[in-house]
Amino acid sequence: MMLAALGKFRFEVRGLPLMSIARRGPARLKPQMIVGRRPSLHFTGPDVEIISLDVLIYPEVVPGSGLEQIEGLYEAKNAGRAMPFAATNGRYYGRWAIQNLDETRSYFDQFGQPQKVELSIELANTG
Repeated sequence: MMLAALGKFRFEVRGLPLMSIARRGPARLKPQMIVGRRPSLHFTGPDVEIISLDVLIYPEVVPGSGLEQIEGLYEAKNAGRAMPFAATNGRYYGRWAIQNLDETRSYFDQFGQPQKVELSIELANTG
């Protein structure tokens, strides 16, 4: 069952299992200095919106899972490719680029293959 999609990459119960989605949308507030008082903040518009995705892969449990897709995510990040992001609840979030990828591989078997892979993906809204 697909949970979300970023371009051609699918986050599913199997494959690239999506564990959590966090969304951050800061505002640009610029201080205006005032003599004898605290600065007054002025709203100058929305800042870059960020979505963070946490993915957990157990390659031994689901052979041929999302490990192959991780390299594709790195390629998309390095190309700065903007891709559509949508959730299966019908929500379309717009076009996003991968801003950061953090990957942790652990619990290696006797052949050097990881038994657990944690992936954090940070997406930036391209407008």
